[in-house]
Amino acid sequence: MVKEIDIESIVNDKVIPVFGEIMEDLGTETKIRPDIGPGKYYLDRITGSYDSSLYSLIHHVLNEFKIYEMFLNERQLKDVQKVINRDVNWIYHPDIDECEDFQMEEEYQAEEHLEIIQNRVIEFVGKTLKENGCDIDQDMLDYLED
Repeated sequence: MVKEIDIESIVNDKVIPVFGEIMEDLGTETKIRPDIGPGKYYLDRITGSYDSSLYSLIHHVLNEFKIYEMFLNERQLKDVQKVINRDVNWIYHPDIDECEDFQMEEEYQAEEHLEIIQNRVIEFVGKTLKENGCDIDQDMLDYLED
């Protein structure tokens, strides 16, 4: 049985405020260098390699601000650390193919929560970049139109 998690509150109260601070005084730049993870990210990069992408920044924010702890279980948190220790440019994603049958529901829930967070952050970042007059990559524009 999986525990009930209010992912919308986590997104609104924890995740989005962090990204608001990161993007404060950004101007028209889409490349940032916060003191998080590898330290260089392109806020409009949402396709291709995870290196320096918005997905990578989301992953490192969730880890460094202990937000993963709000919706992952102990086993999944250990997997997050394994990913980070293996390669700082990799990102965590629930491994549904490698889990036991009794863990499947937990993995699907974690995947769903992670997708909600990623989608809401991409939407927030995209709208903010657009409002700031940034030159936004077509993939980001396509995402905002959906």
